[in-house]
Amino acid sequence: MSAAHEPLREGWRRRAHQFFVSLADLRGLDVHRRAWVKAYLNQAEEALFYQMARVDQVHSVRVAQTALEIARVRLAHRASNDAQRLARAGLLHDVGKSLARLGLVTRVLFVLMEQWPNPPLRGRMKHAHWVHTNHPSLGADLAERAGVEREVVELIRGHHARDSADPLQRILTEADRRS
Repeated sequence: MSAAHEPLREGWRRRAHQFFVSLADLRGLDVHRRAWVKAYLNQAEEALFYQMARVDQVHSVRVAQTALEIARVRLAHRASNDAQRLARAGLLHDVGKSLARLGLVTRVLFVLMEQWPNPPLRGRMKHAHWVHTNHPSLGADLAERAGVEREVVELIRGHHARDSADPLQRILTEADRRS
């Protein structure tokens, strides 16, 4: 395979890894991760978190933990409330997906279709794809209605944004990409 194909091959390798990790995530959160979630989220935020599918809950804990690890290195000088916001945004970043229950196979299909601008879908699949594509803004709206603080809402809204000037946003986006 040529050097030009290497990024494509690496992307597929990363996606295959994510798929197999997701299979294990179907079991949901263990008691330690549930306690970790409870330590960061208030009651309204926790209710939002548990509306997500188990695979999204496990992924979101992983994203929040990864974001905190990155922040410890890059933002050691920042206030601890930034770390708190980052953890909360990581835990809630995919809450918009709760508006369409997406099975694992559907998720894989949608990820593979990311380069396809207008896939020929109908009915529930079309709606589910729309939710999957728009989940950052949908999740931010859900969080805002639940009374989540503005800074966290904006981190959720922008978690797929590229080239953000906000260092917390860049960390959350990188943590989501890694997880």
